[in-house]
Amino acid sequence: MPGWSARADGLPVFTLQPQNQYVTAGSNAAFSVSATGATDYQWRFNGVDIPGANAASLTLTNPGTGAAGYYLAIARNSSGWVPSQMAYLTFKGAVVPFSNTQPAYYQDEQDYFPPRPITNGVAQIVAGPALDQMRPMSRTANVSSGLYSSFPPLTLTNVSSNQTVYYRAQITYPAAAYGGTFTQASTFLKLTNPSSNSAVGSISFPYYIEWGGDPQVSAGAAPTNQLRVPGETITLSNQVIVYSDGFTNIQWRKDGSELPGATNWIQDPKYLMVYYPVLSITNLQPSDAGVYDAIVYAQDWIMTPKIYLSVQTTNGPGLFQSPRFAGSNFVSDLSGAVGRKYQIQYSSNLSDWVGFLTVSNTTGTITISNNPGLNAVFYRAKLLDY
Repeated sequence: MPGWSARADGLPVFTLQPQNQYVTAGSNAAFSVSATGATDYQWRFNGVDIPGANAASLTLTNPGTGAAGYYLAIARNSSGWVPSQMAYLTFKGAVVPFSNTQPAYYQDEQDYFPPRPITNGVAQIVAGPALDQMRPMSRTANVSSGLYSSFPPLTLTNVSSNQTVYYRAQITYPAAAYGGTFTQASTFLKLTNPSSNSAVGSISFPYYIEWGGDPQVSAGAAPTNQLRVPGETITLSNQVIVYSDGFTNIQWRKDGSELPGATNWIQDPKYLMVYYPVLSITNLQPSDAGVYDAIVYAQDWIMTPKIYLSVQTTNGPGLFQSPRFAGSNFVSDLSGAVGRKYQIQYSSNLSDWVGFLTVSNTTGTITISNNPGLNAVFYRAKLLDY
């Protein structure tokens, strides 16, 4: 059995992530990051590189409301590109009327049969400039006879007057079958350029509260962050469950910005309520490094978990270096992508290859040792898929 040892080159590692910024229009906004091993950075706004923004900090002087959106930094060195988390810049001060009186909303059949209206619940608005930037508002309204009273206009502290606003209601009420209280979210509404006289449309509540919302991210969906190398073809995927027939679409995003045409999904052939948002990237390049997620549109809207894609540029596919002999053993150093697995193969004729060792390149360089006997042997390394 060949022996092997490892030593390292490394990608940058973030030790300080950018934070959301909430500012008054005309005030400066600043983002900062720090990453060990980084030689420079590239800041992005809504997925687009900001020219000249290559330092660990980014200051926006007197930004207009058009600067609202997602910011992140790509940390770079000779080994590759790594994305930071996304941060959101938004502006204070919008006044938006959240007023709605719904038809009678009934508690679920698991609590009462036949169901009956909620008589002692509390409604609250959750709102924000993006689906993953929503926050509960402090003001609430009482629910009686299945109806909740109109909310007076709310001043949002995290959205400007000309931004898009996403909002929904949630009702908390006693649920005897659960031995406590239950909070159920309504469907979403989206306002563009909200103002004090914006019309508020109709929202509804899913009937089956025990399902926890429709759609929802599957408990089996645990996407892992990806470390890839240039030239690969990769597929990113999540898993969601849609209980109703209301499924309409999936939209993939990169760095918070929608990817045109990236709406592919696969329905499970056995479990028809399970859907897989799928994004394929061919001929991967360093600029593809970033943060990927998807919006799922059904009876409700959800965001899938984020996938952080890093690209290692140095010796990613694998490169044998410093060939030598130690006694009767052939020894060489394999440089490749940190954290990826390689199959070491040999051949006597460059046509028929035999895999004899699979190794995990935990640090960047692996020393391979093998005794070929008296035969002339060629070696190569095959980068394995995840």
